[in-house]
Amino acid sequence: MVSSIESDVRALYERFPYPSRGKHAVKDLKDYPLWLLSLTGRSDSGFFAGTRVLEVGCGTGELSCGLALNGASVIAIDLSSASIGKANALKEKRGLSNVLFMQKSVFDLSDAVFPRAFWANGSSDEVGPKKADVVISLGVLHHTRNAKKAFEICARYVRPGGLLIVGVYSSFGRWRHRLKRVLVKLLAGNDFEKRMRVAQSLFFGGKMPKKGPVWLADKFGQAHESYHSIGELRAWCAQNGLVPVAFDPLLKKSDLETIHPGHGNGLFSSCGQGLQGPHTDSMHEPARSRSAVLSHGLPAGRVPRIELSTPGCQFSMASRPGIPSVKSRRES
Repeated sequence: MVSSIESDVRALYERFPYPSRGKHAVKDLKDYPLWLLSLTGRSDSGFFAGTRVLEVGCGTGELSCGLALNGASVIAIDLSSASIGKANALKEKRGLSNVLFMQKSVFDLSDAVFPRAFWANGSSDEVGPKKADVVISLGVLHHTRNAKKAFEICARYVRPGGLLIVGVYSSFGRWRHRLKRVLVKLLAGNDFEKRMRVAQSLFFGGKMPKKGPVWLADKFGQAHESYHSIGELRAWCAQNGLVPVAFDPLLKKSDLETIHPGHGNGLFSSCGQGLQGPHTDSMHEPARSRSAVLSHGLPAGRVPRIELSTPGCQFSMASRPGIPSVKSRRES
């Protein structure tokens, strides 16, 4: 049964497929997944080559097509048929055969979704659900009726040694924007067209913002969004057999080197206000838009600083313990 939240979300993105990025050159598409990879401090352009990737909530397909151009075999799902239509158009434009787009809700995801011929299991002795080397869901779970359940479904498809990359709204970020949304809610309710008109009138002088109607729809037309702390995400990982490593720019480098030794490929970073460190669930001083993140796969002592351009969104990466790792599988 489709929930009212799911119906509202689908209606919005049928009218305004998101993100509808304007840059579709091969280089731009290939760089998009590498930006994600940079959150771990890696810059290996061949990291995704030969990997099996599941993207949950692919929107108009720019990230999935970028992954395919980087050599991954990608299955991508999205709730909106209009978004999937644009994604398939981009796939055809770039002549890609290693990405498959399907209109599905995360709650409809099942083993039957994956065509055996397209994304076969890595070996005949693999049992249970088909597994991905990398599962990605950016800016999606917080628009579902149950973000925790959606996370569990994503985690189910991460194979041993694989990675789960999730982006959700931070409990401690975007306060100014959230206050604006409260006002829009009071004046316009859940009707996304009315919400957009009210936001346009209140915050943009009655004019369409420079970023356009798709951006306006996503930021103000969207009636449902949830907010999540690092502590909450860490708990979800633990409940699903995933290993996260959380880092705060306020931690000392010596602290970073002693956290979860040997657990590699895990990270939590925040580009919102306030980030919770691995030793506590309490809120630190606001981190603004700067986060220091470290993967244990990095050279010793390297603590990269990364400027993230979307304050309020937490990017979380977790690994499922097991062998082989993504790298070792690719090289075998």
